[in-house]
Amino acid sequence: MVTINTSEDLLRALRDNPEWREAVRREILTEELMSLPARFDRFAARTEQSIDEQRQFNEGQH
Repeated sequence: MVTINTSEDLLRALRDNPEWREAVRREILTEELMSLPARFDRFAARTEQSIDEQRQFNEGQH
C-alpha cells in the first residue's frame, strides 16, 4: 500500500506506477491535448510526403 503525504510522494508513486500516471493524465489533460501525439504523427508523415514529392518534382526539372 502506498501512503501519500506530500507532493513528492505523489510524484514518486506516479513514476513507479505508469497506469496511475496515465489515469491522472486522462483526468488532467483535455481530449485535444491527449490527441496531439497522433495528430503530430499524421502531420509529420504528410510533411515528409510533400517534401519527397517536391524533391521528385525538382529532380524532374533538370
